[in-house]
Amino acid sequence: GENYIFSLYARSENVEKVICVRLESFSTGKCCGETKITITDTQWTQYRGVIRAVETFEDVHLMITLEEIESIDIDVV
Repeated sequence: GENYIFSLYARSENVEKVICVRLESFSTGKCCGETKITITDTQWTQYRGVIRAVETFEDVHLMITLEEIESIDIDVV
């Protein structure tokens, strides 16, 4: 499968937060690749990850979720 480099700027108010970034099929909801990124800084910081696609779909969208019910600030995805 292909590798896709993902980056964003984020900040967290107090504790480390883990986000999951997935490539997901619109039609089936099946995940074709994902990476996890830990947000550790209270200042705007660039974070990067690599998503390795394990399957190919024509109707993929990017899904960003938090592992816990929390909030973070995200910019320039």
